[in-house]
Amino acid sequence: MARSRVNAARAAVWAYLSEEALRGEWWPELRLEPKVGGEVSERWSEGEGDDAVSRDASGTVDVWVDGHAIGFTWRESGDPRDTAVLVTLRSQGYETGITVTETGFDALPSPAERAAASQEGWAVLLRDLTEAVRVAVESGTIGADGVVAGAGGGAAVDAVAVEAEAVDVGSDDADAEADGDEAEVAGVDGAGGEGAGVDGPDGGVDGAGGADDGESAEPDEPDADPDFDDLIRGN
Repeated sequence: MARSRVNAARAAVWAYLSEEALRGEWWPELRLEPKVGGEVSERWSEGEGDDAVSRDASGTVDVWVDGHAIGFTWRESGDPRDTAVLVTLRSQGYETGITVTETGFDALPSPAERAAASQEGWAVLLRDLTEAVRVAVESGTIGADGVVAGAGGGAAVDAVAVEAEAVDVGSDDADAEADGDEAEVAGVDGAGGEGAGVDGPDGGVDGAGGADDGESAEPDEPDADPDFDDLIRGN
């Protein structure tokens, strides 16, 4: 499991997760069709000889709650079973909490090592995501009015400070921790719309934002999170 808290609106963080152009700033190797049933894959290689490291994983999106959650099952080439990934966003005041769980390592060879490697990898990705948001603000991609320039549906960001935290869990504990999230967010055929359009906290902000005279508008109250308790993965 890996966690991050970003001092930014949930809609903007969702844009950086779901929109290919923005996601490419921090995870360019990932290919993700933004819908339930869409394909997901990550392929890369680096180094040579004994130092060579590669990744060849592919699978299917099985959770898509627009603005809130993405889930998929995928399998590394040569593995006998899939693992299941769930990424959830939660508004926490004017910040956004991100939680990533990946489960299923108990059915794979060297489960403890694989779970630890997964945790480390997700922690790095979340750091890259928060860095992408920070750079966007500093470069003006996210304007002083909080709009992500070029985002598919517009997205609002309230601030810049970001913080990433890795949570140590063994493979058995990771499965137990994930049960709570999977009970909250799960198989949602039709729950999220196809595509990566994002509504801002005020109900939808379109267009690119630029810096103003240094004064930022009073932020709107963040959207309330839906009740995920009745959503069950796979239904």
